[in-house]
Amino acid sequence: MLLWLPQSMRARQRARFTRQWWVPTGSEWTSLAANAVGDGLPSSAPPSAEAIPAPQGSSPLPDWLLLPRSLTVQVSEAFPSQARRHAVRALRLDMDRLTPFSPDQVYADGWVSEAGNNQVRGHLVVAPKPQVDALLASLKGAGIDLAGVDTVDAEDRLLGVNLLPAAMQSRHLDRWTVFNLALALVMGLGIAAGLGWMLHNRIAATDALAQRVEGEAAQARQTAALQGQIDVLTAAMQAADSTGQRSVPVASILNDLAERLPGDAVIERLEWLGTTLKLTGTSSEAATLTQRLGNGPHWESAQTTGAVLRDPQTGKDRFTLMLQGVHP
Repeated sequence: MLLWLPQSMRARQRARFTRQWWVPTGSEWTSLAANAVGDGLPSSAPPSAEAIPAPQGSSPLPDWLLLPRSLTVQVSEAFPSQARRHAVRALRLDMDRLTPFSPDQVYADGWVSEAGNNQVRGHLVVAPKPQVDALLASLKGAGIDLAGVDTVDAEDRLLGVNLLPAAMQSRHLDRWTVFNLALALVMGLGIAAGLGWMLHNRIAATDALAQRVEGEAAQARQTAALQGQIDVLTAAMQAADSTGQRSVPVASILNDLAERLPGDAVIERLEWLGTTLKLTGTSSEAATLTQRLGNGPHWESAQTTGAVLRDPQTGKDRFTLMLQGVHP
């Protein structure tokens, strides 16, 4: 992720993964800086040292106190592998027997290692509070807040523990950490803005599509209505064509119907079936149509077919009327 940074800035960034060690050596302090390995712990005691009369302030690196092994008590015991999770806790509870101290007299930490033969080994490191507190106070007086306290084993290798309680650990936040957090925040805001813009575009496209579909649906409904009117007119024209050679014009028959039908009657469809004229329409007086039409000058009889139903839209009765024996 840091390849885009200049070489000098990458080197400064890698420096975050080192620690500033403070080692008490008699009446003086030794300041040690060591590169971190793996989980952040030096693989061995730092190779270089610079003796100073007293700490003169904190470095840009996390500050750690490196205790001499002589100030600590280190014990270990074997446990069944099933007790791995509770091995260190068991050692803490048995501290009175294993060390010269009680739990409230020391700073302690531990870890578990493999021992073979289906066993694990629990390790416990303790350091007496009075001696450690004196060292912490000396560093605190120089303005140094520690992130942890570690020590070494018999071969001067760091144990990788932190004897300092979590409540007493300083949270080291250098400027490069702040820079990385700010950079991550800017990247997050950029991604959120991009996603928001994409969502806005998708919503706008969906609205435009919905409007287009609604427009096309309205146009389709209008087209269907026009098609229905065309069908009615076509049927009427076909009826007129089929009777064009009759001696009595269709206009005369329609005029005679208009005189006999109620005033609110609406003829929706005319259909000529040989010598029968079929009328479909609505009227509030549909029950009287047979009587009104009777024997006309151009037909022999009139009768309704099917049931007379109420049209919910017009409130009138819908009828189908057959004029039998239409003759010229």
